[in-house]
Amino acid sequence: KNFDNKKNRQLCIDKMEKAGMDLEGRLDEQVRFLSGGQQQALGIMLACDIISPILLMDEPTASLDVFIAEKVLKIAIQEIHDRKGLLIFTSHNLYDILEYTEHIIVIKKGGNMLELSNEGKNINMDQLRNIMQ
Repeated sequence: KNFDNKKNRQLCIDKMEKAGMDLEGRLDEQVRFLSGGQQQALGIMLACDIISPILLMDEPTASLDVFIAEKVLKIAIQEIHDRKGLLIFTSHNLYDILEYTEHIIVIKKGGNMLELSNEGKNINMDQLRNIMQ
């Protein structure tokens, strides 16, 4: 109740409109009644609103459809970029990794690591799979 005021409500509406999931009309509902993907997107949007130089995300797009995942990742990246921060995320989605990162660290079974800088990101998914096997 202490946080439910016009300013905070409008801030939430603005954040939800950015995500494009039609959640802005559901502010009075409990989060547990949202789908898993909606909860995931909401969590990411709220995490982006925390003023911190570093944002850590574990499988941020795992339960999102590809269109919402792309939108939410772009929002998170822009939010961190605007505050000159660092976004670190884990993912099993090679497309997200190759598309949205500046630096990649891949950990193989047994603890072996492969590190790719911007120059190494021109690798395609088949080449990356071959290297990691």
